[in-house]
Amino acid sequence: MFHRRVDATTAPDYYLVVVSSDRSGICNFQSPNWKAAGVEVIAASDLRSPGGIRQEALLLMPRNGWVASAIGTWKLRFDAEFTNGAALQIEVE
Repeated sequence: MFHRRVDATTAPDYYLVVVSSDRSGICNFQSPNWKAAGVEVIAASDLRSPGGIRQEALLLMPRNGWVASAIGTWKLRFDAEFTNGAALQIEVE
C-alpha cells in the first residue's frame, strides 16, 4: 500500500479529526453547509434519546477545513505549540 516514506517536514494533505456534540456543539448533518466542501466524512453518529442529542463524526479535514455547529464555526488551526501541530478552534468574530 505504501511505496515510500515521506520527509518528516512534509505537511499532510488531510488530518483525521473527531468532532463531538459534547465538545463542539450540535451539527446539522442534514444541511449541505455544516462542513467545508473539502471535508470528507468517514463516519457519523446522531443518537437522539430522552436525554438529548449526542453526535460524533470522524472526518478527514484539509488544511482549510471547517465545521459549523450550533455554537459556531470550528476551523483547523496550526501552531507548533499544539500537541499534534494542529487543532480545531472556534472562530471568534
